[in-house]
Amino acid sequence: REYCKGSGLLGAEECSEAYHKLWNDKKQIQDILNFDFTEPKLQEICTQSWGAACLPKKPLALKDKLVVPLPSRGGPGRSGQRRRKIPGAGLRPAKDPAIKKLNDKTANKDKKSKADAIMEELMTKYVGLATVKASMLELRALVEFDLTRKRWFGEDMSIMGQSFHMKFLGNPGSGKTVVARLVGELLVALGVIEPPPKEFFCKGRDYSKEPEELVFREVARADLVGEYVGNTAPRVQGAICDSLGGVLFIDEAYSLVKNNGKDPFGQEAVDTLIKEMEDKRKYVVVILAGYEDEMEDFIDSNPGFKSRVPNTFYFADYSCSELSTIGSLLYSKKGIELTQDGKEAMSSVVKITTGCCEDADSPDCVSRKDNGNGRSVRNIVEGSFRFLAARSLNDPDPEVQKELKSLQVAGEDYQNSWNTWYESECNSARNRVGMQRSRCRREFTKEKFYEMNSKKHLEWVGEPCTLGKYRCEILSIIKASDIEQVLQEQVYHNLHNLCSPTEGHPAKASLSDLRWQVRVIPTMEPEDVKKLKDITKCTEGVDLLKKYIAKLPQKESDPSLQEPVVVNLEEAPCGVKEVFGELQELIGLGGVKRTMLELYSLVQYSKIRENLLMKSVSETSFHMKFVGNPGTGKTVVARLVGELLLEMRAVEVRGKEHESLRCQPDGKKKEGTINFQEVSRADLVAEYQGQTAPKVIGAVENALGGVLFIDEAYSIVKAGGNDNFGIEAVDTLIKAMEDKRKEVVVILAGYEEEMNVFFESNPGFKSRVPITFHFDDYTCSDLMHIAKLKLGKADINLPTSPTGADDYERIIKFASGCCDKEEDCRISRENGNGRTVRNVVEATTRLMSTRILQEPVQPTAKELLANKEKWVIEYTTLKQQDLVVTANELAEGTLGRTCAKDGMVAMLTEAIAAGELRSFLGKDEPPGKQLFQIASKVRSAESDLGQLSDQTEVVQVCKRELKALSDAAQVQVAKLCGAGTVEGSLRSYASKLDPTKVLERSMATALATSAGSIESLISLLTSFEDVQLDSQLAAPFCTGCSTTCEEAMADLHKGHVMMSLGSLLTWTG
Repeated sequence: REYCKGSGLLGAEECSEAYHKLWNDKKQIQDILNFDFTEPKLQEICTQSWGAACLPKKPLALKDKLVVPLPSRGGPGRSGQRRRKIPGAGLRPAKDPAIKKLNDKTANKDKKSKADAIMEELMTKYVGLATVKASMLELRALVEFDLTRKRWFGEDMSIMGQSFHMKFLGNPGSGKTVVARLVGELLVALGVIEPPPKEFFCKGRDYSKEPEELVFREVARADLVGEYVGNTAPRVQGAICDSLGGVLFIDEAYSLVKNNGKDPFGQEAVDTLIKEMEDKRKYVVVILAGYEDEMEDFIDSNPGFKSRVPNTFYFADYSCSELSTIGSLLYSKKGIELTQDGKEAMSSVVKITTGCCEDADSPDCVSRKDNGNGRSVRNIVEGSFRFLAARSLNDPDPEVQKELKSLQVAGEDYQNSWNTWYESECNSARNRVGMQRSRCRREFTKEKFYEMNSKKHLEWVGEPCTLGKYRCEILSIIKASDIEQVLQEQVYHNLHNLCSPTEGHPAKASLSDLRWQVRVIPTMEPEDVKKLKDITKCTEGVDLLKKYIAKLPQKESDPSLQEPVVVNLEEAPCGVKEVFGELQELIGLGGVKRTMLELYSLVQYSKIRENLLMKSVSETSFHMKFVGNPGTGKTVVARLVGELLLEMRAVEVRGKEHESLRCQPDGKKKEGTINFQEVSRADLVAEYQGQTAPKVIGAVENALGGVLFIDEAYSIVKAGGNDNFGIEAVDTLIKAMEDKRKEVVVILAGYEEEMNVFFESNPGFKSRVPITFHFDDYTCSDLMHIAKLKLGKADINLPTSPTGADDYERIIKFASGCCDKEEDCRISRENGNGRTVRNVVEATTRLMSTRILQEPVQPTAKELLANKEKWVIEYTTLKQQDLVVTANELAEGTLGRTCAKDGMVAMLTEAIAAGELRSFLGKDEPPGKQLFQIASKVRSAESDLGQLSDQTEVVQVCKRELKALSDAAQVQVAKLCGAGTVEGSLRSYASKLDPTKVLERSMATALATSAGSIESLISLLTSFEDVQLDSQLAAPFCTGCSTTCEEAMADLHKGHVMMSLGSLLTWTG
């Protein structure tokens, strides 16, 4: 009907002509639109539109000058015919170039076949996306229908005046980027996106050849917003220019304009983009993508987009079944098969991890931005590969190990044969045509090699796993345990975060026990597992684990709770052995060492698969999060992790040959330096608009082939979230981490609590940083072990006295605040860990040297030579007096200044007595934390240093000052909050206030002053309670003070102030 109406022949007497035109063209329409136009259908269409006058006499073929029978002027039923010339029908299609091109059947078939292939790929290969698929079908139908109209009636008859720019709305991982490519390919195949004319050509692009792949450029704010005035517009124009003939995909497009629209550079980018989209809409499709709410606000706040972006695709979160199917497809693409219990484990883990819904369209289904969708599933799949590799390569079954060995040998034979062929062919091509090695790698692939007759190099032809000679299924079976360990690791990290000690508080559970306790998860009920995954309290999670552990017959000795098999490094490359050897020498860090062994297994496992022409599984991201206090070894481990990944060839620079940092090709050791770039906020966040993104990109580029270590990463975005430059740095970093994930390892380090908040507020990190290492504080025995190693490297021995070693450990305990049991220890970030040990070792060494040089009698050269062994011992062994001097120095340095008459404790005591506390409460470090550290040091000086230090006077001074502070707080609480009616106390106002009368100004001012002082006092006392200061002192510290004041304020509020609250607010405001 639309075809007939569009012809413009709307009269009843002309309807027959329109009908015949449609009928004669039915074959052409079938080719283009794939519709089945039968004669009854055509009659139905025309009859519905114009009635009986539309019924045909008989179909006539199109001729050079189209003549069709028409009803007579007298209307239906009258005899007679007249000849009517159809406008434009006199042109021979073969002589009109435009029509010739449109009528070229080969071209039409090619377009149709390409479009069919694209649509088939979308419909069959991609899970879910029902709304998107429907939109794509509508888009294709609209385009093809309009192409048909324009073909027969000219460009003026097009019904599609709008552009094809689009917005894609949905959460991360919902398929936006993939679909954007398919949309671009479809529109190019249908001819909607045209090749650009010469006046739009960009410098540096070769337009003489048709591109082999879709022109697709993905950009973000960092690529479009300039560094200085006048730099933004050229960037946007350049991005459009680079995308001509294809698609410009702008992810998180709403971030182009920040600060509630007060972003001149971002607004310039938007204005330029809108103009370019309009001017070049025939040659490029711009797709704006991002979260639905943010994108809708962004479009609404920039009206120019509304008319230029008419197409909207909604990407709903995947349902649980769809996500499970995606997981199965990801495994299938790698040639890996799920066992039945593996499939069930996949469904369960996906549901628990993503928080997906069985019915994503249900009103009860709440969309979560951190769902991750397909990206979360990818992380589960890639995480399971690590455990699959460790299990497969370290299977205790001798038969399995024998088969693995045969597979490894066969793969190496194939690899060597390919290497021989590759070098021969590449060298020949280089000599013949000057081919570059980079092109050689593209041309002479393993796949191409095995397609050829390879009998010259091998005794067999074909791929080893297709010959039935080897049990390749050993490398291709995913079990439930491989997937369940991914969930166990996630639960472990969550519980570790909840149970870790905080400032002034001990750990809420044994962190070391958590590692094996989470292995009971496979035995738990699904409801309890889900509860455990989302749990917010440490004790609840640990109790739930212990409940199921108690049900096991052997409890902690149950095999399912034991450590996995240790990875065998006997046949590892020289460089890998060297780095692992150095890593193993580090004290503690069991989780780090175990995970790195698993990553090594993954790389080795993938190498065996690749040699056998099976799909690689080592494409996982190796970006990491390091959480822990200072001095726990994060920087040292970051270097070793980077070196290890380079030695394993898990990280490489494009176009650069691999070279070991530790070993020469002949196995001899050498000293290489990893590209290790350590940066902080100051190196990434700029002072001016537009300079941040280039700084971040530059930092990533500088670290290619190595490690980008970002210490205190949480400081990139300042607290409060109103840090546009910091947010821009994070957005740019996330994109660069994804784009360069095979060429650089980004390690984000910092305190655990702050890092967790930082990751929660930036969901993009969750799916891109799959590996987390916890660096727990060292125990005292660990720190003593580190001290012995450092002393040994300096050729210094501990005192020979019976208590020498114990005394040295007491000094370390006083200096660091370490504990022997983590659950009994209140962590302080001032602990220092390894750094404190280094300081103590340096102090004792310095004081020993001073003592030796100040000896009144020095040995002569002759005496030194005569008693060499005696003097070597004398000059390399600490004495008890060295430890005493060290202890005195530490005690005086730590407590002397703080407890002095003008020290912090005395100042705080005076402030409490005067009721002036606001200056202390406004500081970054609360008084409670400072007092906790002082009290802890006083207690440690008494218990740990004991007779070793003679600084008893300093300790006694500190105790007196802390007692005075406690007394001052007690007096102030009694004055302001006590039961009496002392003038100025809260309770004294109770007798003066009359709820039936308006509050007087003088009374309101006095009451507000007292209330302000009390609120400050309560805040101060609460900060003391938060660090449990009482247990650090000999006497309780102002017990019940904060409760007393809170009760006094509550009583006054309920009984008197509430009725005249408006007056109070008026005067105090």
